[in-house]
This record gives sequence, structure tokens and C-alpha cells, in this order.
Amino acid sequence: MAENETIQSQDEEVAVLSHVDEYLKIGQEYDCSDIHLATNAMPTWRRYGTLQPIWENAKVLTAEDTEKLAMSFLGEREKARLADKGDVDFAYQNSFGRFRASVVVQRLGYYICFRIINTKVRTMDELGLPETIKPLTQYQNGIVLVTGSVGSGKSKRWLRLLITLTKKELIISLHLRIQLNIFLNLRIVMLIRGKFTLILNLSQQR
Repeated sequence: MAENETIQSQDEEVAVLSHVDEYLKIGQEYDCSDIHLATNAMPTWRRYGTLQPIWENAKVLTAEDTEKLAMSFLGEREKARLADKGDVDFAYQNSFGRFRASVVVQRLGYYICFRIINTKVRTMDELGLPETIKPLTQYQNGIVLVTGSVGSGKSKRWLRLLITLTKKELIISLHLRIQLNIFLNLRIVMLIRGKFTLILNLSQQR
């Protein structure tokens, strides 16, 4: 599927799916970074940095739909936090992946957002990084800033640069946000143990 395309359906109207996992599975299959399920809107994904409906002919989600979807995956602790504060952010894991989840109670109904955490670390070539980037992994000193809009692939790119650092004795200080998969953090340590001193500064966010 090309960029900025939606899923084509033969149905006149795509019905609301019964569980958030069904939307997350679709998001994974189509290489999306985010899934948005909001009241009075069609199910939406962020794919290659662009927000758009998953299906052009999807049913608009009602307040009842989003409430049902939220309750389908929230645990008791998350439900209590949501009832008390009106919002909850947490790591959600199912049988096929790990996700950063955010649920907010708004005036019109529930708003649910997922960040899909990719556990596959792609090569520089797969990420489309230019040849001029590769020498950065050979320097002993300096700082590399990876910037971009939400969902543009910042984490994937700096992670690949880090794993490529295999020849120098370095101290690396990483300021990781909570959306990074713990599996990846452990994998980094395993890959570079003995070659680097790695300092992980894990700063949680709401």
C-alpha cells in the first residue's frame, strides 16, 4: 500500500470492531505509528507521519462505541485512575505486541490513542538513511540530535545509530521516554555489553 492510502473495503460501511486489539493488529500490519479512536470521528491511523481515516467508509464512533472499546482493555487500576483523574497513560501489551496507551474522558466521550512500539530494529538502508549519516557512528566525541514530527521515526533512527556503534569505547547517555519497549532496552545492553558504558536515564511522563 502506498503512502496516504486507506484500506479499501467492499462494504458500504465498515462497522466498529469489537476490541482495540483488532485495530492494533491492522496498525501493525500496515506499518503505522499510532492508532486514534475518538468519539464523533472515524478510526484513524498515523502512517508515515500522516493522520488519516483507516477506512474512508468507516462508521463514525459514538460515545458508546469508544466507551466499550476503552473498557475492553483497561485493567482495574487503569479504570480507577480514569474515574479519578479523567485520563490514564500506561503500557499495554497483548499477544502480538506492546503499545503505549492513552485514554482521556472528554466532553463528548472517550478518546483512545495508541503508540505502536516496533520491536524490529531496521538497518540503516531499510530506514533510508543517507550515506552521509554512517560516518557519525565512528566519531569518539560529539552529540547527535535526531529531530522530527510525531511518528516520523526518530526513535527507530537513533536506535539504529546506537546499535551500529560497535568499534569504539564510549560512554553513551540516553534520555529515553516511556514509549520505548523494555525489550529493546535490554537488547541494547546485550548487544553492546563489554564495548560501552551505557547510562540509561529513564524519565516517565504522564
